[in-house]
Amino acid sequence: MKLVYNNTSIECAGAAIKARKLNRTSVFRINGIGVCLVYKSSRNSQATIMKELDPKKAYYNTHSALNIDDIVQAEDLTIYIHSVRCIIAENLKKSKGSGKHNAQFYDTKSYTAAVVCKQIPGIPPADPLKQLEAVKTDLLANVSNDNK
Repeated sequence: MKLVYNNTSIECAGAAIKARKLNRTSVFRINGIGVCLVYKSSRNSQATIMKELDPKKAYYNTHSALNIDDIVQAEDLTIYIHSVRCIIAENLKKSKGSGKHNAQFYDTKSYTAAVVCKQIPGIPPADPLKQLEAVKTDLLANVSNDNK
């Protein structure tokens, strides 16, 4: 399934990422996964699930696509990768992406989540608008029950 609307996302154990520009921005903690490095990709970006999560459950967004070959494609993506090392320029494969434009390719081998930040211009917005919905964990449920 190809996802192109704002706030749609995928989660997987390995992904193929294609972007014209990929920049590391910060770190983010995802419950059940740990610390993830955050990357912003821009200028016609795409992420494809190459390896499914085991067990197949969402950790970041309850509405994430989890099946193999699901694709998220957008003008701008936010990508979360559970990795100790950041992606360095030597690991990026560069080649023709489309027409005259070069693209950077990277294959992840650990937990990856990709979220559409800015959909491709010319595609009408989803009706109703998609909302990110954080996954509720048992830890948070227990804390709220203890406070009653």
